[in-house]
Amino acid sequence: MLVRARIDDASGALIPQTRLTDIVLDVTVSALNQIFVHRRELDAEMGGSVRIIGPIGDIQPVGAFSLNRGRLAILGQRVTFDNGTVTLVGDLDPMLDLVARTEGEGITVFVTVSGCASNIDVSFSSSPVLSQDEVLSRLIFKRSMSELSPL
Repeated sequence: MLVRARIDDASGALIPQTRLTDIVLDVTVSALNQIFVHRRELDAEMGGSVRIIGPIGDIQPVGAFSLNRGRLAILGQRVTFDNGTVTLVGDLDPMLDLVARTEGEGITVFVTVSGCASNIDVSFSSSPVLSQDEVLSRLIFKRSMSELSPL
């Protein structure tokens, strides 16, 4: 009776059960425009497909999602994503490549979000080309650094 209940005769402890490690997945997840990313000031809609393959203990996702639309509120300003992709290759830490843009005062500011989701890099650039400090000044305060004062 104890064997059937998986209890050790000597100690009365439960006998660990073996797990099914022989299960291998091969699943494709497709969503053309139904993946929504909402986090803090980020609002985006993406579409694409990912294939999940491998044993349960070591799944390998492969695929990508492309940006359909998106906005980012950063430092009090709203920027619109022009394009972007989220790519999964072999692990669950996706690679991001997103570019947002906002225009005003004769300048176009680009915000680039790139790198692994666990270690994102955000950079700022502009057209016409300005220093990153000047780009941030124009993005945050809507004026040149030369027009700002400590007060």
